[in-house]
Amino acid sequence: LVFTLLWVPINIFLNYVLIYGKFGLPELGIAGLGWGTTLSYWTTGLMLVAYMLLHKYYQQYFWTLKIFVKPRYLWELIKIGIPMGLMWFVEVGFLFTLVLLMGHFGNQDLAANQITMQYVGFFVAISFSIAQAITVRMGNQIGANNPKSAHRGMQTGVIIAFSLTFIVVLFELFLPQVLISIDFSRTAKTDEIINLAIS
Repeated sequence: LVFTLLWVPINIFLNYVLIYGKFGLPELGIAGLGWGTTLSYWTTGLMLVAYMLLHKYYQQYFWTLKIFVKPRYLWELIKIGIPMGLMWFVEVGFLFTLVLLMGHFGNQDLAANQITMQYVGFFVAISFSIAQAITVRMGNQIGANNPKSAHRGMQTGVIIAFSLTFIVVLFELFLPQVLISIDFSRTAKTDEIINLAIS
């Protein structure tokens, strides 16, 4: 949580500096957004690794990596990690491909797609958070040999996720201009982007 909160101001600062070319750095425009975000991820990622290597509480986990006493645990991690990693790879790859394809249509289409995707990303993050919380809850209850409570947790998660998705879909179907007005006010220049984003 702390490193995620640190990432936000670092990301904003680096994006600003690289987009507009402040402090003697080159003005990169929209490419600066990509570079700023990449650098902010690397910066906070390296800070997190350094923190874990230096903090006494986490050092014990790094020392156990040198002693490979229970290979069956590694196999269990691989069985769980590979499908999850593949799912993440397909999802991120799809979104990356989508952005590249949208770029072929033109700047207006790309801008409209990015407006739409920022809201999709926001609401998907909420859904993923709920799914992770429910997964932890179910794992805890299954580990405690309480399958009824795990089943109730699963049902609750499905109801919450469906309700959230339903509300978002209704909002996007009937009031998309409300979300888009956060990014753009309707003018002659932004009219085409707004209409594309709404569609």
